[in-house]
Amino acid sequence: MRKLRDNIFHVGTAGANAYLVMGEKTALIDTVREEYADVYIQNIEEIIPVSEIDYIICNHTEPDCSGAVSKILEINPDIEVVGTIAAIKNLKEITNTTFNEHIAKNGAAIDLGNGAVLRFCIVPNLNWPDTMATYSENDRVLFSGDIFGSNYICAADNSEEFNDALKAYFDDIISPFKPFAAKAVEKISLFEIDAIYPSRGAVIENNADAVIKKYAEWSKPTSNTVKTASVFYVSEYGYTAAMADTVCAALSDCGFEVKRFNAAECDAEEMICALNASDALAFGTHTINRNAAKPIWDIISSLDLVNMKATPCMVFGSYGWSGEGIQLIHNQLAMMRLKPFEKPFGSILKPSREKLGELERYTRKFTDCTLPTARG
Repeated sequence: MRKLRDNIFHVGTAGANAYLVMGEKTALIDTVREEYADVYIQNIEEIIPVSEIDYIICNHTEPDCSGAVSKILEINPDIEVVGTIAAIKNLKEITNTTFNEHIAKNGAAIDLGNGAVLRFCIVPNLNWPDTMATYSENDRVLFSGDIFGSNYICAADNSEEFNDALKAYFDDIISPFKPFAAKAVEKISLFEIDAIYPSRGAVIENNADAVIKKYAEWSKPTSNTVKTASVFYVSEYGYTAAMADTVCAALSDCGFEVKRFNAAECDAEEMICALNASDALAFGTHTINRNAAKPIWDIISSLDLVNMKATPCMVFGSYGWSGEGIQLIHNQLAMMRLKPFEKPFGSILKPSREKLGELERYTRKFTDCTLPTARG
C-alpha cells in the first residue's frame, strides 16, 4: 500500500496497479491477477475493510486487471461493479456470477461525497473494446487504464529510462490502435490533469502534460509520399532468394520503395517495423515437411491486424516435392484479412530465366492491382 493523495492509495501488486479512492463512500479502481488477490486484499484492508467498499470500477477487464474481482465479490457481494457495457459483459464471464452492475457512460460520474467525484471517459479499443478512463475531478488525477502505461516500476520523471519505457509500451500495446489513441487523447485533453495513474507501470506525478503530448504525437497518422513495399523471404538453396531478387526489381521498377529481408537473418525489430509500415507486402518461402519455413510464419505473426487490414500482398517460392508452403501462407494472409493476390506463384526447384520472367510479369500485375488501393 502506498499513499498517493490524502484520499487516494495505491493498493496494487507487482506488475499491476490498482487504486483506492475515498470520500464518504469508497471506490476501488481496477484489481490484479487472481493469483495476487490475497496480497491485493491485504493492501486494501490496511486502509478499510473490503466489506465496506461501495464501488469497484473496472477501466479494463483483461484478467491481469480484473482477476481479483471474484474475490472482492465473495467478501462484499453488495458492492457495485462499474464498467462499460463491454466490460460488464466480460466480467460476467470472468466471475461466472451475477453482481450489482453499474454501466459507465461517457461523461457520467459517481459522487463519493466530501468533494470526491469520479467521471468516466470512454476510450474504446485501448487495447480491448471495453476500455475507459476514470477522472478524479477534485484531485485532477486521471486513472488511465492501459494508456500512458509502461513497464517502468520506479517513480516517473523525465529520465531517458522512463521515456524509453513509455515509448516501448506504446509501440508494443497501443500502436496497433493509433486512431483510437488519437481520439482518446482528444477526449482526455478536455480534463485538467495534474497526474496520471495507469494500470501498469509508473505513476506519473510531475509531467502529465508532457506525456499526453507524446501520445498525441505518436498517435498521428502516417502518410507515405512514396509507395513502400517490403519483401520477406527464406531460401534454403538460393532458389527462393533469386525469386525475391526478381520481385524486388519489379516492385522498384513500378515505383515502390522496396525493403528486402532474409527473414532467417535480419533483425526482428527492423523487420516488424517495415512489415507494419508498408503499402504492399511480399512473402517468399520454400516448403519443408509440407509447411512454410518457420521464419516466415514468425514474421506474419507480428502483423498489426488492425491497421494492416486489406493490405495488398503476394506470395511466392520455390519447392521440390510438393509446394504446400506458399499456399498455406496465402491462406493464412486471407484469414487475417489482408488482401493476398490471385494464386501464390511457385517454381519447382531452381527457377529458369523464363520462370523468372513470368514472376516479373506476375509482380507487375500485382502492382497494377495494388497502386489504387495502397495506403497513402
